Amino acid sequence: MMRTFIAIDLPESFENNIEKIQREFKKTGGDIKFVDPRKVHITLKFLGEINEELVNKVEIKLDQCLKNIDPFDIIVEDIGVFPSTDYIKVIWLGVGKGSYILEKMNDGIEESLSELGFDKESREFIPHATIGRVKSGKNKEDIVEVVERNRGSYIGEMPVDRVKIKQSNLTSKGPIYSDISEVIL
Repeated sequence: MMRTFIAIDLPESFENNIEKIQREFKKTGGDIKFVDPRKVHITLKFLGEINEELVNKVEIKLDQCLKNIDPFDIIVEDIGVFPSTDYIKVIWLGVGKGSYILEKMNDGIEESLSELGFDKESREFIPHATIGRVKSGKNKEDIVEVVERNRGSYIGEMPVDRVKIKQSNLTSKGPIYSDISEVIL
């Protein structure tokens, strides 16, 4: 069994901009666990614990549902939080240009994988890349102020030409991600 998800990796060229924003949040003294900038990605679907046989079936379904999507560009250019600024659990970077195609991809993945028994996500899909998880309400006002000040921040533009099935091994030092397979658009 392996803990898996479907994602699009952000490029190395985004790392400095991600680190810069994370530094601003660190200055708040908030209780935030930051994602390593080299590991930041856009999750299209979390699959959970699955076996290798099911991974192979997921790859086939993924290939089928993405076959009509050509490579495209996205712009990562916003900062937000889930679920709200009143109760922050996740700090994320949002997608501007290209978000419609990511939403279409997610719809296709949800529909296709439901045929394999995966539950459809009940929450609305908002294309994003998590950069930090807030562990408590410590200095929440300062965190909200950094979010508001950085709304619309440009992180970068990137091509999307592949989607990966990734494995996540949870360790005391944070998750270790490895690519299992990829589907080329």
